Amino acid sequence: RFSVIYMKHYNTAYPVKSNRNRRENERSDPKPWILPWLETACGCARKQQLYHLNITEPTDENIAAYDKMKLFCSKHVNIAKERYYKKQFEKYQDCSKKQWEIINGLLNRKRRGSDQIRLRDTDGTILSTNSAVAEKFNGYFSSIAANIKSQISSRQTFDPGGFQEYLTGSCPTSIYLEPTGPTEIHRIIIGLKNKATLDSKIEPLKIASTCQNFLCALAKVVNTSFVEGAFPKALKT
Repeated sequence: RFSVIYMKHYNTAYPVKSNRNRRENERSDPKPWILPWLETACGCARKQQLYHLNITEPTDENIAAYDKMKLFCSKHVNIAKERYYKKQFEKYQDCSKKQWEIINGLLNRKRRGSDQIRLRDTDGTILSTNSAVAEKFNGYFSSIAANIKSQISSRQTFDPGGFQEYLTGSCPTSIYLEPTGPTEIHRIIIGLKNKATLDSKIEPLKIASTCQNFLCALAKVVNTSFVEGAFPKALKT
Protein backbone atom coordinates (compact mmCIF):
# COMPACT_ATOMS: atom_id res chain seq x y z
CA ARG A 1 0.00 0.00 0.00
CA PHE A 2 2.82 2.39 0.92
CA SER A 3 4.75 1.73 -2.29
CA VAL A 4 1.65 2.37 -4.41
CA ILE A 5 0.99 5.74 -2.75
CA TYR A 6 4.68 6.66 -2.87
CA MET A 7 5.05 5.84 -6.58
CA LYS A 8 1.87 7.74 -7.38
CA HIS A 9 3.19 10.97 -5.83
CA TYR A 10 6.68 10.36 -7.20
CA ASN A 11 5.41 9.98 -10.78
CA THR A 12 3.29 13.09 -10.35
CA ALA A 13 6.22 15.17 -9.12
CA TYR A 14 8.77 13.70 -11.53
CA PRO A 15 6.97 12.60 -14.69
CA VAL A 16 8.82 10.75 -17.40
CA LYS A 17 9.94 13.15 -20.08
CA SER A 18 8.92 12.46 -23.62
CA ASN A 19 11.61 11.77 -26.19
CA ARG A 20 9.69 13.71 -28.81
CA ASN A 21 11.56 16.71 -30.12
CA ARG A 22 9.57 19.86 -29.60
CA ARG A 23 9.32 22.47 -32.29
CA GLU A 24 11.18 25.72 -31.81
CA ASN A 25 8.14 27.83 -30.93
CA GLU A 26 5.84 25.04 -29.73
CA ARG A 27 3.87 25.75 -26.58
CA SER A 28 3.73 23.45 -23.60
CA ASP A 29 0.05 22.76 -24.38
CA PRO A 30 -0.14 23.15 -28.19
CA LYS A 31 -3.55 23.54 -29.75
CA PRO A 32 -4.33 21.13 -32.59
CA TRP A 33 -5.33 23.92 -34.99
CA ILE A 34 -2.08 25.90 -34.50
CA LEU A 35 0.10 24.96 -37.47
CA PRO A 36 3.93 25.17 -37.25
CA TRP A 37 4.12 28.27 -39.44
CA LEU A 38 1.46 29.92 -37.27
CA GLU A 39 3.47 29.11 -34.16
CA THR A 40 6.46 30.77 -35.71
CA ALA A 41 4.48 33.82 -36.80
CA CYS A 42 2.45 34.34 -33.62
CA GLY A 43 4.85 33.07 -30.99
CA CYS A 44 8.17 34.23 -32.36
CA ALA A 45 10.61 36.66 -30.75
CA ARG A 46 9.51 39.45 -33.10
CA LYS A 47 6.05 39.58 -31.61
CA GLN A 48 7.47 39.51 -28.08
CA GLN A 49 9.84 42.31 -29.01
CA LEU A 50 7.00 44.41 -30.43
CA TYR A 51 4.97 43.80 -27.29
CA HIS A 52 7.91 44.83 -25.13
CA LEU A 53 8.40 48.05 -27.13
CA ASN A 54 4.66 48.72 -26.96
CA ILE A 55 4.85 48.63 -23.14
CA THR A 56 8.22 50.27 -22.51
CA GLU A 57 8.17 52.79 -25.37
CA PRO A 58 4.53 53.39 -26.31
CA THR A 59 5.17 55.57 -29.34
CA ASP A 60 2.68 55.77 -32.18
CA GLU A 61 4.98 53.75 -34.41
CA ASN A 62 5.51 50.98 -31.84
CA ILE A 63 1.81 50.83 -30.98
CA ALA A 64 0.84 50.63 -34.66
CA ALA A 65 3.42 47.89 -35.34
CA TYR A 66 2.24 45.78 -32.42
CA ASP A 67 -1.46 46.27 -33.26
CA LYS A 68 -0.77 45.18 -36.83
CA MET A 69 1.03 42.03 -35.67
CA LYS A 70 -1.71 41.30 -33.12
CA LEU A 71 -4.42 41.69 -35.76
CA PHE A 72 -2.52 39.39 -38.13
CA CYS A 73 -2.15 36.68 -35.48
CA SER A 74 -5.79 36.87 -34.35
CA LYS A 75 -7.05 36.70 -37.92
CA HIS A 76 -5.03 33.65 -38.93
CA VAL A 77 -5.59 31.83 -35.62
CA ASN A 78 -9.36 32.19 -36.04
CA ILE A 79 -9.15 30.99 -39.66
CA ALA A 80 -7.05 27.96 -38.66
CA LYS A 81 -9.41 27.17 -35.77
CA GLU A 82 -12.48 27.39 -38.00
CA ARG A 83 -10.94 25.12 -40.63
CA TYR A 84 -9.86 22.58 -38.02
CA TYR A 85 -13.30 22.23 -36.42
CA LYS A 86 -15.00 22.19 -39.79
CA LYS A 87 -12.88 19.19 -40.77
CA GLN A 88 -13.58 17.54 -37.41
CA PHE A 89 -17.35 17.88 -37.80
CA GLU A 90 -17.15 16.58 -41.38
CA LYS A 91 -15.03 13.65 -40.19
CA TYR A 92 -17.47 12.67 -37.42
CA GLN A 93 -20.70 13.66 -39.15
CA ASP A 94 -22.12 10.18 -38.50
CA CYS A 95 -21.03 10.00 -34.84
CA SER A 96 -23.16 12.19 -32.57
CA LYS A 97 -21.17 11.16 -29.49
CA LYS A 98 -17.94 12.53 -30.93
CA GLN A 99 -19.72 15.68 -32.09
CA TRP A 100 -20.95 16.38 -28.58
CA GLU A 101 -17.43 15.82 -27.25
CA ILE A 102 -16.17 18.48 -29.66
CA ILE A 103 -18.99 20.88 -28.71
CA ASN A 104 -18.39 20.39 -24.98
CA GLY A 105 -14.69 21.02 -25.55
CA LEU A 106 -15.46 24.27 -27.37
CA LEU A 107 -17.81 25.39 -24.57
CA ASN A 108 -15.34 24.23 -21.91
CA ARG A 109 -17.92 22.00 -20.32
CA LYS A 110 -16.75 19.49 -17.77
CA ARG A 111 -18.67 16.42 -16.73
CA ARG A 112 -20.03 16.87 -13.26
CA GLY A 113 -20.08 14.08 -10.75
CA SER A 114 -23.41 12.35 -10.43
CA ASP A 115 -25.39 13.33 -7.33
CA GLN A 116 -26.68 10.67 -4.97
CA ILE A 117 -30.19 9.49 -5.80
CA ARG A 118 -32.76 9.63 -3.02
CA LEU A 119 -36.16 8.02 -3.53
CA ARG A 120 -39.09 7.89 -1.10
CA ASP A 121 -40.97 4.58 -1.05
CA THR A 122 -44.75 4.27 -0.69
CA ASP A 123 -44.37 3.52 3.03
CA GLY A 124 -42.15 6.56 3.59
CA THR A 125 -38.83 4.72 3.53
CA ILE A 126 -35.94 6.67 1.94
CA LEU A 127 -33.95 4.65 -0.60
CA SER A 128 -30.46 6.10 -1.14
CA THR A 129 -28.31 3.27 -2.50
CA ASN A 130 -28.07 2.75 -6.25
CA SER A 131 -29.01 -0.93 -6.02
CA ALA A 132 -32.12 -0.24 -3.94
CA VAL A 133 -33.31 2.51 -6.29
CA ALA A 134 -32.68 0.30 -9.33
CA GLU A 135 -34.59 -2.58 -7.78
CA LYS A 136 -37.50 -0.28 -6.97
CA PHE A 137 -37.72 0.99 -10.55
CA ASN A 138 -37.39 -2.53 -11.97
CA GLY A 139 -40.15 -3.78 -9.69
CA TYR A 140 -42.43 -0.92 -10.64
CA PHE A 141 -42.05 -1.19 -14.42
CA SER A 142 -42.09 -4.99 -14.47
CA SER A 143 -45.42 -5.05 -12.62
CA ILE A 144 -47.26 -2.48 -14.77
CA ALA A 145 -48.83 -5.11 -17.04
CA ALA A 146 -49.95 -7.27 -14.10
CA ASN A 147 -51.46 -4.27 -12.29
CA ILE A 148 -53.39 -3.15 -15.37
CA LYS A 149 -54.65 -6.70 -15.93
CA SER A 150 -55.87 -6.95 -12.33
CA GLN A 151 -57.64 -3.60 -12.65
CA ILE A 152 -59.42 -4.71 -15.82
CA SER A 153 -60.38 -8.06 -14.26
CA SER A 154 -61.91 -6.34 -11.22
CA ARG A 155 -64.32 -4.24 -13.31
CA GLN A 156 -67.99 -5.03 -12.82
CA THR A 157 -69.07 -3.68 -16.21
CA PHE A 158 -67.36 -3.70 -19.58
CA ASP A 159 -65.22 -0.59 -19.99
CA PRO A 160 -66.78 1.70 -17.35
CA GLY A 161 -64.75 4.55 -18.82
CA GLY A 162 -67.05 4.61 -21.86
CA PHE A 163 -64.82 4.50 -24.90
CA GLN A 164 -67.85 4.84 -27.22
CA GLU A 165 -68.05 8.59 -26.66
CA TYR A 166 -64.63 9.01 -28.34
CA LEU A 167 -65.74 7.09 -31.46
CA THR A 168 -67.69 9.86 -33.15
CA GLY A 169 -67.99 8.19 -36.53
CA SER A 170 -66.41 5.91 -39.09
CA CYS A 171 -63.38 7.06 -41.07
CA PRO A 172 -63.94 6.83 -44.85
CA THR A 173 -60.19 6.80 -45.56
CA SER A 174 -57.67 4.22 -44.43
CA ILE A 175 -53.91 3.67 -44.38
CA TYR A 176 -52.46 1.41 -47.05
CA LEU A 177 -48.92 0.10 -47.03
CA GLU A 178 -47.57 -0.95 -50.39
CA PRO A 179 -45.50 -4.13 -50.38
CA THR A 180 -41.78 -3.47 -50.46
CA GLY A 181 -39.38 -4.89 -53.02
CA PRO A 182 -35.66 -5.53 -53.59
CA THR A 183 -35.16 -2.04 -55.03
CA GLU A 184 -36.44 -0.28 -51.92
CA ILE A 185 -34.52 -2.64 -49.63
CA HIS A 186 -31.34 -1.93 -51.62
CA ARG A 187 -31.88 1.83 -51.35
CA ILE A 188 -32.30 1.63 -47.58
CA ILE A 189 -29.26 -0.60 -47.07
CA ILE A 190 -26.88 1.60 -49.04
CA GLY A 191 -28.06 4.55 -46.95
CA LEU A 192 -26.94 2.86 -43.71
CA LYS A 193 -23.53 3.44 -42.18
CA ASN A 194 -21.16 0.65 -43.21
CA LYS A 195 -18.86 -0.78 -40.53
CA ALA A 196 -16.54 -3.75 -40.53
CA THR A 197 -17.13 -6.50 -37.99
CA LEU A 198 -14.83 -6.89 -35.01
CA ASP A 199 -13.35 -10.22 -36.06
CA SER A 200 -12.79 -9.41 -39.72
CA LYS A 201 -12.61 -6.55 -42.19
CA ILE A 202 -15.68 -7.75 -44.09
CA GLU A 203 -18.31 -5.06 -44.55
CA PRO A 204 -21.67 -6.88 -44.20
CA LEU A 205 -23.85 -4.07 -45.58
CA LYS A 206 -21.76 -3.86 -48.72
CA ILE A 207 -22.20 -7.59 -49.32
CA ALA A 208 -25.93 -7.47 -48.52
CA SER A 209 -26.60 -4.63 -50.95
CA THR A 210 -24.99 -6.54 -53.84
CA CYS A 211 -26.72 -9.91 -53.25
CA GLN A 212 -29.99 -10.02 -55.17
CA ASN A 213 -31.17 -13.22 -53.48
CA PHE A 214 -30.71 -11.65 -50.04
CA LEU A 215 -32.64 -8.53 -51.07
CA CYS A 216 -35.53 -10.62 -52.37
CA ALA A 217 -35.60 -12.76 -49.23
CA LEU A 218 -35.54 -9.74 -46.94
CA ALA A 219 -38.34 -8.07 -48.90
CA LYS A 220 -40.38 -11.27 -48.53
CA VAL A 221 -39.79 -11.30 -44.76
CA VAL A 222 -40.86 -7.65 -44.39
CA ASN A 223 -44.04 -8.11 -46.44
CA THR A 224 -45.01 -11.30 -44.61
CA SER A 225 -44.38 -9.62 -41.23
CA PHE A 226 -46.86 -6.85 -42.05
CA VAL A 227 -49.46 -9.27 -43.40
CA GLU A 228 -49.30 -11.74 -40.49
CA GLY A 229 -48.42 -9.21 -37.79
CA ALA A 230 -45.43 -11.21 -36.58
CA PHE A 231 -41.66 -11.08 -37.04
CA PRO A 232 -39.55 -14.27 -37.37
CA LYS A 233 -38.09 -15.21 -34.00
CA ALA A 234 -34.91 -16.51 -35.67
CA LEU A 235 -34.09 -12.97 -36.85
CA LYS A 236 -34.62 -11.29 -33.48
CA THR A 237 -31.56 -10.29 -31.48
